[in-house]
Amino acid sequence: MEHVYHYSDTVRLPWILDAGELRPTNNPMSGYPTPDFLWATTSDKGSPTATLANRKELYKAGIMLVVRFTLDTEDFSGWPALAIDHPDWTALHISILNRTGAEMGDDPRTWRCRIGALDKSRWVAIHLRSYSNPRWFELPAETVVRKNKDIREVEIPDLGNFASQRFKNAANQTAYLIKRR
Repeated sequence: MEHVYHYSDTVRLPWILDAGELRPTNNPMSGYPTPDFLWATTSDKGSPTATLANRKELYKAGIMLVVRFTLDTEDFSGWPALAIDHPDWTALHISILNRTGAEMGDDPRTWRCRIGALDKSRWVAIHLRSYSNPRWFELPAETVVRKNKDIREVEIPDLGNFASQRFKNAANQTAYLIKRR
């Protein structure tokens, strides 16, 4: 079976694990349909347009790790085929996204997307890596999410505790505040 990869980070990981599904989010770029697609790539090395685009300093400082979800290809459609068939997406949206991705060093031909959430029963594996050790480390299946009101936290053996608080920012978009212990 072939795989695709969805990239996230340890700021969002506790919330994803708690929800038990990967969900599309609102695209922070104005003028795009909401909710956005759930995105993946065929690249197991990472994606310049995913997660770290604006948070490299947190990754380099070890405050945040990259998270890679390995998923089945059959759960995703090719880009831009799905967007072409989706009435809210215009040719201009597709063109701008392709150009922006290429300018960031990504290859839109590797992109995959889907409409709607993907339940954890469809996840193949979850791996993490840090800046100081770029080797992928598998997240133990027994990882527990600790909840304290509006904070979620996971403890990852040999890598530490990662906690965040989720809230709506002034633009009514979901945002996260890192909580250090």
